[in-house]
Order: sequence, then C-alpha cells, then structure tokens
Amino acid sequence: MSPQYYFDHAASAPRREAVSEAMARWQRGIVGNPSGSHRAAREARRAVEDARDEVAGFLGAKPGGVVFTGGGSESCFLALAGVTHHHRRSHARTELIVSKVEHHAVLDTAAALAGDYDTVSAHFLDVDDEGVVDLDALRTLLNDNTAIVSVMGRVCLKPLSG
Repeated sequence: MSPQYYFDHAASAPRREAVSEAMARWQRGIVGNPSGSHRAAREARRAVEDARDEVAGFLGAKPGGVVFTGGGSESCFLALAGVTHHHRRSHARTELIVSKVEHHAVLDTAAALAGDYDTVSAHFLDVDDEGVVDLDALRTLLNDNTAIVSVMGRVCLKPLSG
C-alpha cells in the first residue's frame, strides 16, 4: 500500500493512540463541566489541572502560564491579543508583523487590533512563491516597537502510519 498524506487539519487531525487512551474515560459516561461544583465537575476540574501541571512540567513553565483553548483560532487570537495588550502597557506604539500567508485567525486579529487602537499598527510581510518571508523587508520593519512577529512554519511531510 502506498503512503497516505493528510493535509486537511483545519478543524481536525488524526489522533495518536496514546491520546485516545488518555481521553477514553472522558468520552463516555457522566462527564462534568470543570467549572461546576458537583462530583463529576470536580473530577473534570482535577483532570484539567493535572493536565496543566503535566504540560507545564514538560515545558519548564509554571502551571498558571498554561492556558487551554478550544482550538487553533482561539489560540491565535489569544496569543496576538495578549502580546499586544502586554506590550501596550510599556510602549507608546505597538507594531505587529505577520506574513501574508498566515491563518485567517492571525491576519484578522492583527488587522482588528490595529483598527481598534490608534497606537497599534499591523504590517503584512510578502512571501515568495515557496511561502518564504522576505527577510530584508522583515529587517526593515523590526524596531523597538515590534511586539510580535508571526510567520507560519513549513510543513514536514511524512506518511501517516496505519
């Protein structure tokens, strides 16, 4: 059988078996809302906090610095908005630099932040035919007011197992 490649990870992705096993207990039966106060909710909250501790330990971070989101778009928004608002506290101007091939969640958030605040500007970097950022243009834009540079990474292709 020839290798299969899967390119549509926009809203879902193949799940590793270890992840499926770890999540099995939460896929059926009574599953509580972690913000509730009943037993199932407390168990769910404990599971979320244990996961937060594990991720923090893996990253060498503090658990309070680990934020779980509902998906990629929410994560993109949170990252750009969070960095922008933090930067604005200590700088008169805030500049966001994003490549023109970013996910719409990044492009839309950068444009919205620039539209919402007079002191925030967004710069959209050109890329070549292979999606590589123009580094000379990036160097020209970088300055002390740059809060974040967002550049989509390259995808490494390898066959899906099974």
